[in-house]
Amino acid sequence: MLFLQQNIISKALEYWKLFTFGLLLVLLLVTIKDGHNWGGDFSQYIHHAANLVNGINYSDIGYIHNTFSFVGPTAYPPVFPFVLAPIYALFGLNYVAFKVLIVFSFISSVYLSTIMFKNKLSNVYQFVFILVLALNPFFWLQKEKILSDYIFMLLVFITIWLLNKRYVLTVTGYSDKKSKNWIYAIFIGVLFYLNFATREIGIVFIPTIIVFELIHFRKITITTIMAIFVFVLLVGAQSKLIKDPPYNVDHAAGIAKLASTQGRQSDQVNHTSFIKINLLFMFKQAVTYMRELSRLWPASNSIFVRFAAKVAFFLFLFFVMISYIMSVIKGPGIVDIFIAGYIAVLLLFASDQGLRYFLPLIPISFFYAFKLHAALVKSKYPKAMIAVALVFVGSTTVSYSSSNIYSKDLGLCITDPSAVSFFNYVRSSTPKESIFIFQKPRVLSLLTQRQASGIPGGRGPNFLIDYMEAIGANYYVHSAIDNKGFSHPVSSMATRYDKLTLIFNNEYFYLYKRN
Repeated sequence: MLFLQQNIISKALEYWKLFTFGLLLVLLLVTIKDGHNWGGDFSQYIHHAANLVNGINYSDIGYIHNTFSFVGPTAYPPVFPFVLAPIYALFGLNYVAFKVLIVFSFISSVYLSTIMFKNKLSNVYQFVFILVLALNPFFWLQKEKILSDYIFMLLVFITIWLLNKRYVLTVTGYSDKKSKNWIYAIFIGVLFYLNFATREIGIVFIPTIIVFELIHFRKITITTIMAIFVFVLLVGAQSKLIKDPPYNVDHAAGIAKLASTQGRQSDQVNHTSFIKINLLFMFKQAVTYMRELSRLWPASNSIFVRFAAKVAFFLFLFFVMISYIMSVIKGPGIVDIFIAGYIAVLLLFASDQGLRYFLPLIPISFFYAFKLHAALVKSKYPKAMIAVALVFVGSTTVSYSSSNIYSKDLGLCITDPSAVSFFNYVRSSTPKESIFIFQKPRVLSLLTQRQASGIPGGRGPNFLIDYMEAIGANYYVHSAIDNKGFSHPVSSMATRYDKLTLIFNNEYFYLYKRN
């Protein structure tokens, strides 16, 4: 009987990670909520996927680019829409089905983050590592968003895992286990492309591998040159295959005429337009990201909980920074260089995306922190480090357990009855060729199959009408979303727009037709 119990315990320990991930997967799946918030990115990704399924021009999403106020690029990179396309083909516009994909991508990413480094953490550290990530309120909230974040993180970790298998650290330095392996070169080149074609910042892998090889080998290897060549070929093929959205001569002429009287238009026409090379700006971005990173431990009205969150954050930050500096001093590895390049790009990027773009670095940062702590436990400070671990785990538990994100619903989202009735009215009571002005043009275009442009701002009360006339817009939507969130009812607009007539309204939406 005792032998049987010991055997069961032994098997449980052997498969603990499988059990843990299985339970977390079930927990994440059963807590998926139907619907979506009003972020426009998700709708553009789904619209691209729908176009792939329906054989329509990939970029033809009904969004009329608002050159006076940037809403989003005319087309997003294709990998995530390609991943969404089979789900759309099978289930249509099913938010839960899309979110199941997001959950599997997240769980797979967390699993890979436990094995992608050469020096793996012990089982105890891995267990805490997995729970700290999988139950983090920020990550929990992201599973409700149909975005490329977790697919990108998964691809980043697959790439790091394979590069770490290629470059092996020996007593004499790094050696290249795939120096003349053409199949590996092609595969890595494809992975580089998939990272880039999911999110453009994935291009950081190219300078990362070049800098690594120049530091450790004093040359760029044939395998890497071949991988970069494959990457360039695929990027070139993408640029040829993804066509621009249909060009409307009348829209272009109207916008040009309006611009001649209104002055310079927005410079922000795509993501590269947000790059800003300025040391002061980069410093401000660093402070912003540091503040955002602290929100991994949620804010609270309780002084005790706020204190616990700050303790956990500063412990995390201290161990991450010391561990990273020590790793670089010993001789920068692939991950060290990737982190530096990735952060450099983020600091140059003038767009407030919170922690979304920082996402892949969060599990990596926790690994660095845990790695240093594990090393110190084995040194002459075991008792002190055990105390630090208890404080960190306790503070994190207090912070996480005080968050309402786990039980919080989506609020007044796109599936709210008021939104559904508005979209139904647009579909049933407006001509298909209609053009709308709306705060969330990409959402409206996806859900109604009507063309839409964003609301131009900051140019006087008459500019809205001028802009509508310039692009031939027939309708203007005034909604609660105009006030940074679909949370409060809206009253009717002031009647200063004598060229607009109210034709539909409910508690949250007022639809006007241009006379």
